[in-house]
Amino acid sequence: MEKKTWLIIGIGNELAGDDALGRQVVESLAKKALPGVQILSLPQLTPEMTEHLRCYEQVIFVDADVSGQEVALRPLASEGIRQPFSHLWSPQAILALLEMTTGSVPQAWLATLPARDLGFGKSRNEFGAELVAEAVRLIEVLIESQTATPRHLDEATRTVGSGTSK
Repeated sequence: MEKKTWLIIGIGNELAGDDALGRQVVESLAKKALPGVQILSLPQLTPEMTEHLRCYEQVIFVDADVSGQEVALRPLASEGIRQPFSHLWSPQAILALLEMTTGSVPQAWLATLPARDLGFGKSRNEFGAELVAEAVRLIEVLIESQTATPRHLDEATRTVGSGTSK
């Protein structure tokens, strides 16, 4: 089976405020129709995702982070499955399950956006659009860095929403 290049998965509940930021990022990326990129928007991860993930060389999970202070993009590795029968699966647990069942995992990253309000309703985060735009930019830089004509990854270290730059 020939593997596809990129899968980007936006995760979040659209009825839980900032939790939907990950899904907003993939909606923005879908509009750009990036070559070699498949987009998924999901309310949560499930074990069945492993069947889909095994078809890709590289995957980016995009999610809100209540402890986050800035938009971040970092490499991701599989972790042991702590609660194998839970309905709450982390990207690391999904990768671990895939590794257990197939012996390999795609190269993976986790993009996180700071979540301030997970209450019922739409996001009221005044920086929401800025955060989404920054996450989209970081993901585009990463994808481009993995091709023959990369931009500088140094540019990807700027942060939004915290009022600081690295």
